[in-house]
Amino acid sequence: MSAQVLGIVLVAALLHALWNAAVKASVRQALPSTAVFIGAGIVAAFVVPFLPVPALASWPFLLGSVAVHCAYSILLGRAYRVGEFSHAYPLMRGLPPLLTAALMAVFSDERASVTQQAGMFVLCCGILSLAFEGGFGSFRRKQAAGWAALVAVTIGLYTTLDGFGGRLSGHPGAYVAWTCLLEAVCLGTWLVARQGPATMLLVLRRWPITLVGGATTLAAYAMVVWAMTQAPVALVAALRETSVVFAALLGVVVFKERLGPVRVLAIALVLAGIFLMRSA
Repeated sequence: MSAQVLGIVLVAALLHALWNAAVKASVRQALPSTAVFIGAGIVAAFVVPFLPVPALASWPFLLGSVAVHCAYSILLGRAYRVGEFSHAYPLMRGLPPLLTAALMAVFSDERASVTQQAGMFVLCCGILSLAFEGGFGSFRRKQAAGWAALVAVTIGLYTTLDGFGGRLSGHPGAYVAWTCLLEAVCLGTWLVARQGPATMLLVLRRWPITLVGGATTLAAYAMVVWAMTQAPVALVAALRETSVVFAALLGVVVFKERLGPVRVLAIALVLAGIFLMRSA
């Protein structure tokens, strides 16, 4: 993996942590979790006319990704409603790279080297260790872990779909823009049908979270899908999850959560995993 791809994925990871914090903030403000994704679709609507239409071969993957993204968006809000940001986020981000690697091994001939696999394993262990801080003793923590695990499955699925779709699209940016636009249409329709037009008006009135979070979402994932056209999908998926390092710090600074020795150790493991994958 080149230094350029590594740098872009790390920037995407920072943006990813920021928009997840925006989702957590929107939940605290009684906004639906889908607000950020609807915002991404609004931003995409202004971008799509200036981009080429993705190649026909990529559309089955794109439409499949839209369906999985919609499920992901709804489940994400549920996970954040019942759990701490710095507990739910690492759990839902630590499992997908392993699932993605397994899916890519089954459905493609893409293989990582032994050193790269070791790096992925160390990185994922570091991410997951954050989720185990404080244990799972309370019912609320167990409930949050269950929702986060479901989110993790959807992440692994849409990452694999977008790995194939982005490569076939001929233009990763257009692929992501169309994905976000169609997802927003589906989520907006679902939101109005379920909670009424007033909720949609609330989403639009809180435009700083909706549009800024949406633009961040769109930019971050466009970077990731582009990176998956330049490097093995499983490695990019793993590196993207370095966002937990930024999320752990956001949890402390923004949500006043504790940064203990477990989190420090987890960050060290994540950095060690990055070093192994980069040095392979």
